[in-house]
Amino acid sequence: MKNYKGRGILILLVLSSLIAWTYKLTFSAEPASQSWPPRQLLQPTGWWPSPTLLVTVGDSLTQGTRDATNNRYNTENAFVQKIAEKLDPVMWLKFAQPLLDENQNRINP
Repeated sequence: MKNYKGRGILILLVLSSLIAWTYKLTFSAEPASQSWPPRQLLQPTGWWPSPTLLVTVGDSLTQGTRDATNNRYNTENAFVQKIAEKLDPVMWLKFAQPLLDENQNRINP
């Protein structure tokens, strides 16, 4: 007597996986909790990535400028500015530093 039980189980497994795969293709509706917020809000498109906003909060000491002096020279050589310069080649970064002259008058932006 041949072993038909093993073949039957194998055929049953193949058919059940095929039915499950077909069901997943035809009925791919998601519950409302999983479909909100829309994916386009969470992920950038494949050909146009969304910008990353770099925000820093603090005084001149937490920014990385020395001697608590805020001027153009110290701001352009600060820790946060160096981080932004390193991130800029590898990701779309939106970052701006307020530049001040020696008399603490705003130059840019």
